[in-house]
Amino acid sequence: MITKDGLNLLRDGLFDGTSIEINYMAAGDDGTAVTGLETSLGNEIIRVALSSANKPQDFKVQTIFDLLDSDGALTVREIGFYSGGTIAADSGTLISRVLYSRDKSSIESIQFNRDDIIGRG
Repeated sequence: MITKDGLNLLRDGLFDGTSIEINYMAAGDDGTAVTGLETSLGNEIIRVALSSANKPQDFKVQTIFDLLDSDGALTVREIGFYSGGTIAADSGTLISRVLYSRDKSSIESIQFNRDDIIGRG
């Protein structure tokens, strides 16, 4: 779900040129229901920088993030996508938060592909 802060960031990008680039993904272990009013994950346990981004077709942006085997074993119950901030937990603007249930082992990597499609009403 796109958060309230995420929608306001899009507004600001159109209004005054504020950067709306999604550049970090965080994973956490809090499975609390999504409301859209979150400003951070319930309990962020890891954050990774953008691996790559592209525009595969008109109206679409794809961002790709990787949790690597070297990130270790993780209990993931939520993921969030951030604009701005740093690699530090809870920094930047939380664009969206989704529930995701996965117990990642230390010998696997997970790739997250996020597709944002801009459309006409």
